[in-house]
Amino acid sequence: MSNFVPSTTAPLDVSDPALIRRVAEQMAAMGFAEDMRIADGETQPDSAAACLARCFALDAPTPESTLRERLGNELVDTCFRLGLLVRRGSLAAGAVCFVPAGDATVFFDHPHPDTEQGMRHFVMGPGGTTQKLIGSIPKRRRKRILDLCSGSGAAAFSAALYADEAVAADYNERALNLARFGASWNGLQHVGVRFTDRFSGIAGETFDLIVCNPPFVVNPANASMFLSAGMGGDLFSEHIVRGMAAHLCEGGFAHLLCDVVATARQSSPERLVEWLTANGCDAMLFPSPPKGPSEYAESWMPPSPERDADGFRDERARWIRYYDESGFLAFQRFLVVLRKRTPFDTDPPNWTRIIDMPNVQQFYGHHILRLFANEDLLRAGEPALLAARLKLAPDARLSVQFFPNETRWIPESSSLRLTGGLDHEAQVANVLGLAASRLDGSITVDEFVSSFASQAGGEDAHSIQRAILDALSRLLSLGFLAPVEFFSTEGAP
Repeated sequence: MSNFVPSTTAPLDVSDPALIRRVAEQMAAMGFAEDMRIADGETQPDSAAACLARCFALDAPTPESTLRERLGNELVDTCFRLGLLVRRGSLAAGAVCFVPAGDATVFFDHPHPDTEQGMRHFVMGPGGTTQKLIGSIPKRRRKRILDLCSGSGAAAFSAALYADEAVAADYNERALNLARFGASWNGLQHVGVRFTDRFSGIAGETFDLIVCNPPFVVNPANASMFLSAGMGGDLFSEHIVRGMAAHLCEGGFAHLLCDVVATARQSSPERLVEWLTANGCDAMLFPSPPKGPSEYAESWMPPSPERDADGFRDERARWIRYYDESGFLAFQRFLVVLRKRTPFDTDPPNWTRIIDMPNVQQFYGHHILRLFANEDLLRAGEPALLAARLKLAPDARLSVQFFPNETRWIPESSSLRLTGGLDHEAQVANVLGLAASRLDGSITVDEFVSSFASQAGGEDAHSIQRAILDALSRLLSLGFLAPVEFFSTEGAP
């Protein structure tokens, strides 16, 4: 890969959405939008798709004459007009990068801006955090969605496929330009782009869904909008978390990522829970493992081709000194999912639950919805649980280990695992695992539990009934089961 980096941060031309969409369709017809496997050697090196990949995915300049030969003069001229291509002598280079992310294509800046101004307004490409956030969003219809701190607009584009109206909002004008261009490129005319300083640009508005991947990195520089917002520590994340509920419709959801510091006075989870106090929302918090100052600094220090080993050590020392002076002992990332709910009469009060984040499949939003439905049932009390009709999740799988005796195989242990969504696994009693298939929504929990108790009889009946009910509650809390109504209203994952 070339180290060539265009120095332009000129805005793309967004004045003709129809033209932008036509270019997208032309490039898709050349094989560029569907896959860019040139890096794996699977694309012909002289094909049109390979030329496009070199310019826009691999940051490699290409002779302009070669581009014209492979793509045609009309497409190349249009790319120059739109600002997608810039000239460097006889070479043409992509002014931006763009790649598929989720169900859409997103535009972002080259990895190494060569000016301080370029670094400050840098628009980051979709990485692991973006994919994690997009994966958490259930694919169901909504009226209005907001992607706050939208950056390239990746989350807005993905969620907009299931919404009547979407807004991508950011403080960075460069990001708004690329998001507006991306909306036209993807044919998402119902995606609006709006400038906002935190919540200022959406004052008084509410949404059915808010997604937010804010500049949450705790660092001493506070110079790059995509890393931090200049408020110091995790204060920007705190402001976003505290203010989110006011912009949710009743029953609306918010999905956001944030890094939270730990101090001698508070752990990261305690600090985050404090931000959520009395906000009128139920909350599920999915933490990643915490990192110490050195590990955290190294994971986020912006790369610099000019920085040698001594420079790297000096920069890391500066970050760690800032953490020591601020009293930050550790850092932990959370996926935060909020649901706006106003309790009435005998409804349970708003709740917060922390759930370990296992390995996840690409899309796990439906699993999160299942967890909210199950938590509602569990908090409604045991009578409601006994009256419920439960159904196994379609991605549940049972594994049973057997050991041999003299005449046959004897069940030794059983476990349930989810193959989609959050990759949970739970050990279960052999008799429950084998009987779980009866949980198809046709019988109540009371009927299911009573069948075990009646087989035991005598004094053991109550203890067996209690053990089975506790086991079912645990499986509900992990999403192996759900009320049968959930599957009829939300559909399959």
